[in-house]
Amino acid sequence: SCSVIISASPFSVDADIDMYINVGFGKDLPTQEYYDIKSTTWFSETIEINLDNEYFKKKDLKTMKGRYLIGIYSKEDTTISIEVEDTSSQIKMIRSGKGIQVDQEPNNHRFFKYTHNQNTNIKFDLTLMSGSVLMRINKLMEYGETSFHKFMPIDDKTSLWKTDSNQNSTIVISNEDPNYCSPCTYIISIESTKAGAKYVLETQEENILAPKLIKMGVPVKDQVAQGNYKEYMFVLDKKKKFRISASVY
Repeated sequence: SCSVIISASPFSVDADIDMYINVGFGKDLPTQEYYDIKSTTWFSETIEINLDNEYFKKKDLKTMKGRYLIGIYSKEDTTISIEVEDTSSQIKMIRSGKGIQVDQEPNNHRFFKYTHNQNTNIKFDLTLMSGSVLMRINKLMEYGETSFHKFMPIDDKTSLWKTDSNQNSTIVISNEDPNYCSPCTYIISIESTKAGAKYVLETQEENILAPKLIKMGVPVKDQVAQGNYKEYMFVLDKKKKFRISASVY
């Protein structure tokens, strides 16, 4: 069945938003207590709606036709972007400095797109929480009558950049790379193995000092220039004690 992807992102990295949806005519606007579907991701809020969704299964519905009321709740004043997509390829838009958490089925491709408007290097960070994946990237050349799907990086032949490892990895596209372009749209493909995967994908311009997401229990080795500092962040799924340690090599 087809899927509808509804995503919302605040423009402030520190903003915390939640998305709620009511389905059907005659329904009131959703609230934090009264809703049919709720987002469960952190950072950018994303809901993928299809007939496999728990809401449709409980009601034994065979169609997704109807009216969808979307409520966005924020703990502080912020500006958001919201997007609704129903493309068969299910390409999700990502923004600089905003990570997106994804649960991916085994032996599957998920596609993302990122529009870059600055003459800066671009960094794509992939932080695995479980499973293993490969990341590939191509750029979208919007001219002529060439099909959009010709630029989908589904394998090494259709990719300009790719990871060499199926673990945590980073791809940096330098503005001196001969394949670099700006303004330009980049298409990112994440291919999962037979185990499936859960991960966070984040992109940022190299000159933006956004905190780097680190995974609980996984050491991170990094370089810091003299007189500078770097910021990191992690997420706790439940209340528990934790320890932070740093070592100099």
